[in-house]
Formats: sequence, structure tokens, C-alpha cells
Amino acid sequence: MLSNNDTIRNLITSKEQLDKVFDNKTIMRETSLYFDVDQANLTSAQQEKFNRFMKDVEGEKGKISFIVIGYTDRDGSLDYNLILSKKRAETVMRKIVDAGYFETKVKVYYYGESKSLYKGSYTDEQKRMDRKVEIKVIKEK
Repeated sequence: MLSNNDTIRNLITSKEQLDKVFDNKTIMRETSLYFDVDQANLTSAQQEKFNRFMKDVEGEKGKISFIVIGYTDRDGSLDYNLILSKKRAETVMRKIVDAGYFETKVKVYYYGESKSLYKGSYTDEQKRMDRKVEIKVIKEK
């Protein structure tokens, strides 16, 4: 189903790996979509945000590709969060494809909880900021 994205090689475990993903790429636009606890589906508010974002890039169709990166907060096990971040990223990838872009134009990566924005104990609001998928629109060469 998601053959070109459904492998462990898309797991990012370091800033250096993420930097390599963006080597020689121009990011034209970006946004983050946020998820409820233990969920991989967008809320209606986040779906609306996604729709507005996609409308903004519509005129660039054929000239862009997407990098989608999934994250989780640190609640739950490392393995569980890795799978959840992957599911979140794949949800967004499918929505991009449903919006009319080829799956080959969407590259999916995921961090799990390994790139939490906060160290130590953190508030519910800080956890919410970690439960996200970043979408980066890349200018095609």
C-alpha cells in the first residue's frame, strides 16, 4: 500500500540525518499539524488547516514535492511512539495524495519521541506541541 515509504530506513534518529534529507533542497513553505493524544487522525480544525495549506501551494503543482516528518510526545513506549509517529506521517501523506499529488512526490520520515522539543518533565501544552507532523514543500529542480 505505502511501498515506497513503508520501511525502517525512513526512521530519523539524529539531526545529521535530518540535515541530509534537506541537503541541496529549497523549502518553499512549511507547516505543522497537531494530533490528539494517541491519535493518528487529524481533528477537524487540523484538517481545515491542512486544506488551507494545500490551497496555498496549489499553483505550484508539478513544481514541488513534499517531505513529511512525524513526531510524538514522550508518553508511551519508544516502540509504540515510533509506530505512532509513522502512522501520523502516513496519514498526512495520504491526504497529500488525495489532494492530487503523486505518492512519489511525498517522502515520509518519522522520529517517534526521539526529537521531543522539551527535556525532563513537561506540561500538557508542551506535550501537545510534540504531537505533530511537519510538512515541508520542496521546490523541484
